[in-house]
Amino acid sequence: MDKRQETIDTAGAWIAFYRDNPHRLVKDYLHITLKLFQKILLNMMFFNHHFYYIASRGQGKTFLAAIYCVIRCILYPGTLICIAAGNRRQGALTIAKIEQHLLQESPELRAEIAAISSKDINAFVSFRNGSVIKAVTPNDNSRGERCHVLIVDEFRMVKLGILNDVLRKFPATPRRPKYLDLPEYADLPLERNSEIFLSSAYFADHWSYSAVQGAASMMLDDTKRFYVCGLPYQISVAEGLLSLEYVEEQMMDATFDQTMFDMEWGWLKVCASRSITH
Repeated sequence: MDKRQETIDTAGAWIAFYRDNPHRLVKDYLHITLKLFQKILLNMMFFNHHFYYIASRGQGKTFLAAIYCVIRCILYPGTLICIAAGNRRQGALTIAKIEQHLLQESPELRAEIAAISSKDINAFVSFRNGSVIKAVTPNDNSRGERCHVLIVDEFRMVKLGILNDVLRKFPATPRRPKYLDLPEYADLPLERNSEIFLSSAYFADHWSYSAVQGAASMMLDDTKRFYVCGLPYQISVAEGLLSLEYVEEQMMDATFDQTMFDMEWGWLKVCASRSITH
């Protein structure tokens, strides 16, 4: 019994450490070295209930979402994650990155996963600890899905009605570990479900801009857990994720459009008017 208790205590200490430092589990378990800005974003995904990331091209937001999903599912057994996007194929792309990249680098991750499929029609990851990641289609046919974490990739491409009436109805009863049934833990608060929104920038008269503005204002309230971040292409160049020469070639192209470039690469023109010709 002493040996068993020692093992339980040691496991508990490491789990607590990695829950407080999820970026370190990425290094130790997935064998991936993240850039500093990626470590910050990953931690903000874990520690906030509402997360908005407006990213330029070349920052690998879908890849980062894939990393978040597997780390979350490992650290919190029984986690249900639903991934929606502008279309089902885009949603399945996150799971494809898990299958084609993360699994190849980590035997530890392969041992955690019971089954995986990245097919558009049925993309999912099932973990041996009861966690599940599932790609869903953003339409009325998805009513009835349940999750603890909702991820909406390229959320600007999702209709606002579908987001509010279907996707945001997904959150299930908060994850409830069995130890909460023990008398000594009965007073602990339940975990909050969370939402993660990822996208490139878009026009100011689109609902996504208002959503980001609202979330940014909520960041000022210390009683709420909202996080909003927008990063331009320069950080991708500085971190060696994107070639400056490639960006310059895009800008010199005969069909170059400044407004679209600012939204796709610079994210700063999220406030551009839709009336601008492009």
